[in-house]
Amino acid sequence: MTPIGLLLAFATALSLLFLLVFGLVYLTRKTYEGFLEWTLAMGFYALGGLTFALAPWNPVTLFLANLITLTGTLLMRRGVIRFRGRPVHRTFELVLLVVFLLMFGAFSLEPGNATPRVVL
Repeated sequence: MTPIGLLLAFATALSLLFLLVFGLVYLTRKTYEGFLEWTLAMGFYALGGLTFALAPWNPVTLFLANLITLTGTLLMRRGVIRFRGRPVHRTFELVLLVVFLLMFGAFSLEPGNATPRVVL
């Protein structure tokens, strides 16, 4: 296994473990505002890692795995904002998601464009 594959497997396993622990805590105890979003973010991170690892490597699955991972990141951000008691601006999240995915999607069509994808 390559070092990147090993890192991906470790991160996915860790996300699954966090999902299990966060899910149990959420279901059995009173939690803070934003805890549900953090739990869902761990699920999206684990699903994104599994998509990277198990799906055939082509532009569509690469785009889908990044969409899933970015959704997890936005959920984590939303959970932090709710934890701090501030209002969540859905428009900002939607614009950020669309702009990132349009730019990333354009660079995903050509397999040789790995450098711009890494920069994004």
